[in-house]
Amino acid sequence: MSKGMRKIRRRRRNYTNYIIIACICVFSVMGIGYGYLQESLDINMGLSKKVIDITDNIVTSGDGLYEDKYEDGRYVYRGSEPNNYIMFNDELWRIIAKESDGTYKIVKNEWLPKRSFDAANHRLTTNNTYCNTPSLECNVYGKVSGTYTLGNISGTVTEDSSLAEYLNGEYYNSLTSIAKGQIQTHAFNIGGVLDLGVDGNDSIAKNLQQEKAFTWTGNIGLPNVTDILRASLNPSCTSATDVYGPSNANKCTTNYLTDNLTTSYDFYLLINGYTDVRYVWRVSYYNNMLYLYTATASYSMDYVLPVLFLKSNIHIISGDGSETNPYIID
Repeated sequence: MSKGMRKIRRRRRNYTNYIIIACICVFSVMGIGYGYLQESLDINMGLSKKVIDITDNIVTSGDGLYEDKYEDGRYVYRGSEPNNYIMFNDELWRIIAKESDGTYKIVKNEWLPKRSFDAANHRLTTNNTYCNTPSLECNVYGKVSGTYTLGNISGTVTEDSSLAEYLNGEYYNSLTSIAKGQIQTHAFNIGGVLDLGVDGNDSIAKNLQQEKAFTWTGNIGLPNVTDILRASLNPSCTSATDVYGPSNANKCTTNYLTDNLTTSYDFYLLINGYTDVRYVWRVSYYNNMLYLYTATASYSMDYVLPVLFLKSNIHIISGDGSETNPYIID
């Protein structure tokens, strides 16, 4: 082979190498460019899903979100129409509070049909010594460890009420799979709140202490007595009472949890009361007046407002909390 031919072949190999190197460089630049583009898109998408912190809008008067005076690190909505609407399970719910553990306590914006708090003969004394009138009903929402005490009555409660079984069974199973994944199994305060005439429970702090005496852990509960008390802007709404009469009515108005009661509706609260194992607290609108009072757990068929906790890693990504533009969670 001549020297000329060898030179030509060397040049061709060099050209080939140059082309390969050039292609590698081009693809590298394209890869870097794509990386920057993807990063930019991610940033823009992140900006479009900016997380909303409801605690940026704390108020000290009027309807809105307040720092809870009774539990550190907790925020509670108060007033007739605060912007606390939130979409959950493709339905309108309302935020009761942002808890100190970061979870959101929410309540359904519509009642479920009337049910008993606890059906007669649902919990027999062979398993529940506190429930000493099984032919009637029992006022403890769910099972507790140890001995449950209300006033001078005490005993074991090893089974859930019929309402707790319904809400955490049939009703829970009716929720969407997405909604179920957003619920935080949580402790609910279920200690008994004795009425004013029996115990002189003349403060929210005292009511809260009584509620916290016992807890039940599950997915779905009901509003507490102190949820009603703390949501009101009426300064007279400081305690539960079991007394009918004008002097004890309409004390817990200016309250989004009660102001929609404009007819003879009753709904259950989570907490039992009175010095009897049958009685549970409820909210009632009667003779154009609003009351918190106790009634028997099975003879009364009341409406049901489910309450649950959303996980602390849930983010609010849009909305202003109004009924027409509720908070949307990711």
